[in-house]
Amino acid sequence: MKNRTIVLSVILALLAFTMVQCSSDDVEKEAETGQVSIKITDSPSDDANISGTFITVSDVKVDGKSVEGFAKQSFEISALQNGNTRTLFAGHLKADNYSKISLVLDMAADAAGNSPGCYVLDTSGKKHSLAASSETTMEIELQKDMQVSAASQNNVVIDFDLRKAIVRQTDTSTGSNYKFVAQADMKTALRVAAENKTGSLKGKVNNTLFTGKKVVVYAYKKGTFNATTELSAVLSGKAMFGKAVTSASVGQDGNYHLAFLEEGDYEIYLASFGADTSGKMQFHGLLTATSLTAETVLNNIELSANATVTVNINVTGILL
Repeated sequence: MKNRTIVLSVILALLAFTMVQCSSDDVEKEAETGQVSIKITDSPSDDANISGTFITVSDVKVDGKSVEGFAKQSFEISALQNGNTRTLFAGHLKADNYSKISLVLDMAADAAGNSPGCYVLDTSGKKHSLAASSETTMEIELQKDMQVSAASQNNVVIDFDLRKAIVRQTDTSTGSNYKFVAQADMKTALRVAAENKTGSLKGKVNNTLFTGKKVVVYAYKKGTFNATTELSAVLSGKAMFGKAVTSASVGQDGNYHLAFLEEGDYEIYLASFGADTSGKMQFHGLLTATSLTAETVLNNIELSANATVTVNINVTGILL
């Protein structure tokens, strides 16, 4: 009986030690990782014939390795404007310094197995595959330094600029009128920012001169806007205002919202567009405007991290 009691005591002690050891290992593992959230948002297209744009993300990679726990997702990217986001991944990464985030797009099939995986839905309800030729996937690798600290929260936002990412081009073999730009150019259509190091510019545009036109607001890093270069880019098949960090359409209520801008000095420019008979947006002109916000000028706006700066704007004319 005494021996049996001793054996039982030893077994219980070993179990207790094992549980403590496992708990200790879990705590140590948790301390060696940081919580990471990768979100996605959208800067709008300027094509009036597009009802919505849908993409399928089949993988997310950090420094070339797939993140654990990611599940294939299909969603309307064009619905994620004005600061709205969708979380692609929320989980743990080893505490370390990283330099690349990659998105893998499934061009062939969405998360439910339906074809195509990435497409434009036009106003008539027709789907236009965004695949170039016969490609079935596209991997977009984005350079961005990211420091993941142990037991910390790290949020990054990917801004998917549809205006730069999609071109209107008819493919007679598929009947599609739209496609993604070349993979090399896709890198400039997406940008990555650490959410806690960004701010927003927002406000209201007073536009009584061009009420029948679509107005778009563009944010540029101070000193980077060149009207001749930006407006002539279309002749080489590239998007106008290609060096803009981000853009936003002015709503029917006159409001605009430029979200997830990294802290720094910015300039704001406005342009108007009108739809031709095919529904394609044609450039109408670069607008002249002044700030209605006291002590703020449109070519020198200082933005700090986690700040929202309100800039109300009055349209005064047009530069043809």
